[in-house]
Amino acid sequence: MKYNLKICFYQPWHSITSLIPPLGLGYLASFVHREGFLPIFLSPEYAVLPAERAVKEIVKLDPDIVAISVMTTFFNKARHFIRLLKSAMPNVKVVIGGPHVSALGEYSVNVTGADFGVIGEGEITLWELLRALHDGSDHFDSIDGLIFRKDDVIKTNRARQLIKDIDILPFPAWDLMMLREYPPTPHGAFFKRFPIAPMMTTRGCAFDCDFCASCNTWQRRLRHRDPGFVVDEMEYLIKDHGIREIFFEDDNLISPKSHVMGICDEILRRKLDIVWSCPAGVRVDMLTKDLLKIMRKAGCYLMALGIESGNQTILNNVNKKLDLAKVPQVLNDMKSAGIISSGFFIFGLPGETANTARDTLEFAMKNNFDQVHFGHLLPLPGSRIFTKWLGSTDLNGIDWDKFDVKQNTFWGTEDLKPEEIIKIRRRAARAFYFRPKIFFPMISRVKLKQMPYLIRRVLRGEL
Repeated sequence: MKYNLKICFYQPWHSITSLIPPLGLGYLASFVHREGFLPIFLSPEYAVLPAERAVKEIVKLDPDIVAISVMTTFFNKARHFIRLLKSAMPNVKVVIGGPHVSALGEYSVNVTGADFGVIGEGEITLWELLRALHDGSDHFDSIDGLIFRKDDVIKTNRARQLIKDIDILPFPAWDLMMLREYPPTPHGAFFKRFPIAPMMTTRGCAFDCDFCASCNTWQRRLRHRDPGFVVDEMEYLIKDHGIREIFFEDDNLISPKSHVMGICDEILRRKLDIVWSCPAGVRVDMLTKDLLKIMRKAGCYLMALGIESGNQTILNNVNKKLDLAKVPQVLNDMKSAGIISSGFFIFGLPGETANTARDTLEFAMKNNFDQVHFGHLLPLPGSRIFTKWLGSTDLNGIDWDKFDVKQNTFWGTEDLKPEEIIKIRRRAARAFYFRPKIFFPMISRVKLKQMPYLIRRVLRGEL
């Protein structure tokens, strides 16, 4: 069945230095398109341009509904955009979703002026909402996972159950997302081939770290796509869109080991000419020599590792179930396999002191990391750290622009002020990278076309 509703999908972004195709919106668009609705995407440039420019473009497209993915870092930008859009198109329906909305649903709908909010996994919820709007119904009470306005009151329906078999979902709407218009800035700095596409082979994570909001959206349930279906998508991207590299954005691609080995076996069986990496991070303690060997053979050349701290007590404080003693051997195994290691570290976790921060830097310096990413803690909505912090904080008093993991922060610990944590992070980055054995190999991995974006990142303090 075909419906005469046009839905424009939009995700505001703050910087061209980390712009990537919006996978979540891509899945929503392809799902509702399969069910008969007409999805529209803006050119990627509008994600980073001023909201006024994006609104003018949307007015030209004349959609019935605008669906916006809202992340915490871009919440204020999304709120400003929605106000401008509602002023220019009073009759358009605005639907918001994404991790921020899943954590702070009624608040997000209220302060943005959106008509609807989608909590958690959004495909079926959005589809049911679109059918109701098409039919002219205002009976939204029966749509699980939906927030809506009724008689000037914001109401939240019961949570929607997660999709059991995620293989029922079609590929993201790759033909609408204009992959070749994205700049060479995936995750900000490094790639091997271009053009690149992000992919996900799983949804969720079984772990439960205090600083992570993933468990709020995915309820600590890990669901896997069939390896053959995953490689079908890779093959489609190669043949139909000229993609030469894949970034797997899973919360944890290698859990369980059999999942990623199945994908690798299928890549090798089909002899795909593709390289890939895991920039979102994997569990270090799940990597084995045999797994690393087959991953490298199948095209993997880089993996980010979620270490978080070089102090075991700090890790224990945040329920990060990782034994630091296991990390050095895994790094050596990665080096032997020919896979670049990128360590993720967070300064300012609960209990952080100048000494524990020094432990983190020393851990990064003495072990066999090829590159690292030093960030500072932010209490992400949906995480236990945010819930604890919110106990003494008014939501209306929060400046969401400060939720930037690479720049200024408002977050401190009992022993460290926010400005001290920022200084520690910047000193750590300089200390790690301004060593010849790290600096020159890193520069050699940067493509010429990538250099202007890397310089921008340095100037923004993002390294």
